[in-house]
Amino acid sequence: MSSTVSTETSQKQSEKYEDLYPVFLMLAALVLFFGLLFWRAIERVSYICWNNDDYSHGLILPFVVVYIYRERAVELAGALRQAATNKTVKELLVPGLILLLSLLLHLLGEISELEYASWLALFPSLFTTLWLMFGFRTALALSTPFFLLIMARPLPDSVVLKLFWPMQVLAAKVSAFSLRMFDVPVYLQGNIIEIPSMRLLVEQACSGMRSSVSLLSLAVIANYFTVFRLSYKFALVIAALLIALVMNVLRVAATGLLAHFVHPDTAKGFFHSFSGLIVFLIAMPLLLLVGRYLSKLQGEAAPTT
Repeated sequence: MSSTVSTETSQKQSEKYEDLYPVFLMLAALVLFFGLLFWRAIERVSYICWNNDDYSHGLILPFVVVYIYRERAVELAGALRQAATNKTVKELLVPGLILLLSLLLHLLGEISELEYASWLALFPSLFTTLWLMFGFRTALALSTPFFLLIMARPLPDSVVLKLFWPMQVLAAKVSAFSLRMFDVPVYLQGNIIEIPSMRLLVEQACSGMRSSVSLLSLAVIANYFTVFRLSYKFALVIAALLIALVMNVLRVAATGLLAHFVHPDTAKGFFHSFSGLIVFLIAMPLLLLVGRYLSKLQGEAAPTT
């Protein structure tokens, strides 16, 4: 009996999308085309995510995107049915120009080996192509989940250095202050903390880079699923960055204390890697609490009828 019901349900679901099968084939062909066109950029991003722990979350993002598309299948099907297929020349001008500029950016990235430029060009290229085919609103509905994949690609090294160097110095200063509170002799120079037993180097990962990138990705995904007002969405992103910074400052300080009072080896090897995992596992519930608090604030601010 249950098998019969499930079969009937699947048949009804397939009939629901029968009129869109040609559109689905067109979209599949489009994804294949852009996959081949931007293959080198996609391959490079996949390699970085597989080999760089700071961006290993990028391996999960495609599954998150597929899940979003699956959950919003009915909504997206409705957007496709309401797509604006008849457009004037003026309506084609803006997306056509953006598409041309995006493809030129991709070409520039390929010629000059600016990998980030090629990767960045993928998203406006796909969006404007959908815009030309289905209109702006339908293109926005179709491409918004796909835009989450931007988080998989590391920023250029020059940008990362400018962004995270202040975080490294701040983490080192606060950690040195914490160590002095426990009467540990400390000499601080930039991002280097020297204590009698050893020298601690506050690198990008220790300053919060790894946690920042991962928590920022979680905050962006959470914002996609929530109905927060725009200011609360920004607040959640800022909270993710602050939580990552505070947790990693505590991590560096704890490492210095253990190295001084227990043994220098506690700052290396297993403990160093394990403490990073612990920091992330603590930071995730904290970000969840911030999200719940923002949700409560929004509920209290909602007008009552």
